[in-house]
Amino acid sequence: NRLDPDRGPIDSFLQEVADYSLVVIDEAHNLRNSGAQRSGAVDRVITAGGSKRVVLLTATPVNNSLTDLETLVKYFIRDDARFAALGIPSIREYIKQAQAMDPANLTPEHLFDLMDQVAVRRTRKFVKEHYANELIRGADGKLTTLKFPQPKVRRIDYDLDDDGLALIDAMVYALDDPTDPHTPRAWEERSRDPQRLMLARYLSSMYTLDHDLQEYQITNAGLLRSGLLKRLESSPQALHASLQNMIASHESFLEALGQGVVLKGEALSEWVSSDSDDLDAFVAEFDNDEKIESVDGYHLTELQGDVESDIALLCELRDLAQVVIEGVEPKVKQLIEELTTIAAAAQRVDPRGLSHADRRKVIVFSAFTDTIIPIYDAVVEAIEAAPAGSPLAEYRARIAPPIMGSYAKTHERGATGGVDQGGRASTIAGFAPATAGPRNAKGEPAAKDEFDILFTTDVLSEGVNLQQAGQMINYDLPWNPMRIVQRHGRVDRIGSKHDYVHLGLFFPAERLDALLDLEARLEAKLALADAAVGAGNVLPGRGPGHEVNLTDDQVVDEFEKLLDAGGSSASLSGEEYRRRLSSAFNMDPLLKADILSLPYGSGSGFVNPVVNGNGYVFCIKIGKSPKPWFRYVPVDDDWSLRHNDDGHPLISSDTLLSLRVADPQNASADRWLPDEVYDHAFDAWEVARDSVYNVWQELTDPNA
Repeated sequence: NRLDPDRGPIDSFLQEVADYSLVVIDEAHNLRNSGAQRSGAVDRVITAGGSKRVVLLTATPVNNSLTDLETLVKYFIRDDARFAALGIPSIREYIKQAQAMDPANLTPEHLFDLMDQVAVRRTRKFVKEHYANELIRGADGKLTTLKFPQPKVRRIDYDLDDDGLALIDAMVYALDDPTDPHTPRAWEERSRDPQRLMLARYLSSMYTLDHDLQEYQITNAGLLRSGLLKRLESSPQALHASLQNMIASHESFLEALGQGVVLKGEALSEWVSSDSDDLDAFVAEFDNDEKIESVDGYHLTELQGDVESDIALLCELRDLAQVVIEGVEPKVKQLIEELTTIAAAAQRVDPRGLSHADRRKVIVFSAFTDTIIPIYDAVVEAIEAAPAGSPLAEYRARIAPPIMGSYAKTHERGATGGVDQGGRASTIAGFAPATAGPRNAKGEPAAKDEFDILFTTDVLSEGVNLQQAGQMINYDLPWNPMRIVQRHGRVDRIGSKHDYVHLGLFFPAERLDALLDLEARLEAKLALADAAVGAGNVLPGRGPGHEVNLTDDQVVDEFEKLLDAGGSSASLSGEEYRRRLSSAFNMDPLLKADILSLPYGSGSGFVNPVVNGNGYVFCIKIGKSPKPWFRYVPVDDDWSLRHNDDGHPLISSDTLLSLRVADPQNASADRWLPDEVYDHAFDAWEVARDSVYNVWQELTDPNA
């Protein structure tokens, strides 16, 4: 608030910080929009007075696009050519080149050289390996051994009743399309089926006389289809609310058509994701936009007819959702059974002396406010009705008010959450006073332990320490595994007293394949549209393809591996390699002396178990420059050079790729360097040498 001109003396504050030499910004990803008022205010602080060092703290430097990364880097590196001597003439162009790549082919290798200069990234795996048994000072001020709890994942399958199955079947059919939906013929065929959603209200450019299809409308429609699919799986209440919003939007659109104008709306904001409340907020505000056109440029009869057909189908689908809402929902029953099981297990004596209350604490996550509120109500009702002495009754009067994001203000219901920051902090402290609450002068928790169950959306998926709890339930199908990793990080943290932290993942016992297949088809069709009209990243918040195969029987094992790795198996900095080298030198000073005295041209060989194919890695020194230059030259089975279609030898300048290929994975790996491999190394060296020389010439001589 000190940076808000309406709330504080910003001029005096800027004078105060002018003498500061260090600025630390927590949750820095919130500054990724350089045009936002908040970002401008922070920039004024950084530039006030003399030069300052800037430290950004964030677990997610890239949220929507690589432009986020460029924006964050600019807060502490103003010179675009800062790393020219390291092979990056322009930071902007370096990021732009990576941004232009097919997301399916973009890997950490393409950003390594920049990230290694600007980021300190020590993953969970890194900390476990290199800081084992280290002592750190905890929140209570006492020294404690550094360790992580072990993640344990369980799959929670729930059945669907006949009404639920009917709703899923109708929705999947309405959203699906076996043809390319953006050609006139396919569009005409689709419009003949009243059970298929046209989304004509959001794809009005399909009906222009010149058929000038607007890219942003394809994106909007794709997000809406994906969003409806995810709400369908989450809860009938979430789906019902979205359908009702869309019906109102369609009716406004139809009314405008009757007045001779077409409401065009605008593109979804870049931060909108199809699996969050943001999409509902967009739909609710869509008709407030003033962009309109005359109906004279449109095939009015066809547009009007398809909108009317969509309204009828949306109403039908909404009514099906209402039928499910009025019944006994199997998914909610399964959630209550899970809570009962957790409470029963917590009643048993813990050999480490962990309290019953801490072991029954559980966080229930859903992406949607319209899911959180009804399941909160249902669980409260079930707990109140539980017989005295039953495990579920242990939770009586111990359920925290649910916590939602900013969109929840449209759903405000007093004690059910909202956007009151003070109330939110109080609720969090009441749930986890030992790790998330304030402390008194003695370092003891000052807040009272009030709650054992916390319902929340992703507003609490970052920035809070809830490791007093050891249980988390993900109520929605895990469409985006990285989001689950982020949520799980609230309890899977250093300082947890739990040996194991448990993650429950809800899966429908039936129709899972239908849901996943439809999502895959939506992405594939939008990718085709992107190739044709340049629609960009059409499904924000979701990368190309699943990071965990949700249809695989080994899904639990895959998620445990993902969580144990901290959400990434790839290092985005050289920390891992530098630490391993440093540790080896410290353990054996003679080894360090031997390596530093190696003559130029030294080399060896081994079989790398994680690399397919043959190749050579070169670490090259240029004159007195301290920078090592890496090149990887892949070769054929007979160790001869491989060539591209133009006849040029294949070579990679990606530093991280070279480091991975040159990593034997095991300190005791056998040396393997037959004469044939040695002889061909000189051919590969010529390719690597020429590559580095050419780049060096370009960097040192702009006219080269």
